Amino acid sequence: WNDLCFNDDHAYTGELMDSALDAHSFSWNAFSRVTDVEPGLLRRMKARGCDILLFGFEAVSQEILDAYNKGISAGDTLRAMEVTNAAGIKVGGLFIIGAPDETPASLERIIQFSREFKDVTRVKYLSALPGTPLYRQMVREGVIADEVAHLNFLAREQSVEEDIELDGFLHMARDVSLE
Repeated sequence: WNDLCFNDDHAYTGELMDSALDAHSFSWNAFSRVTDVEPGLLRRMKARGCDILLFGFEAVSQEILDAYNKGISAGDTLRAMEVTNAAGIKVGGLFIIGAPDETPASLERIIQFSREFKDVTRVKYLSALPGTPLYRQMVREGVIADEVAHLNFLAREQSVEEDIELDGFLHMARDVSLE
């Protein structure tokens, strides 16, 4: 199964750990929001085979996080990393670049954060997803002129293959002046 907010409902996730996953022995990964981590639940997830918990870090800059309407802070990200590592689960982080408010300084913060923590696994370009404020703005401004064509593009997009791996991002960033 695929669940982008796997441990959003702590009671349900705990029940899953004690029922379905208790009967199996295999390694698995999950996605989570940085605000949904709870130490006891993380320990149960580790005991049931969770190797990596992937977080939508999205950005380091509070201005960009606010623009994404994430309702999180860089402090939330650091806390999630700390308690996840303490539970013995490897952290994976996902950043999005290309926000309308992105600046060289906010990109530099991602680079510095990544160099310091080394828990970032992917950098992805921002996509205007239907139903989001960005999507409505892009349609309104004519950036998305053909909504059906845009939906076809999103359907073909291969998320993991289209991601920029961190090493590639850092290499690309070194080649571009961020001054």
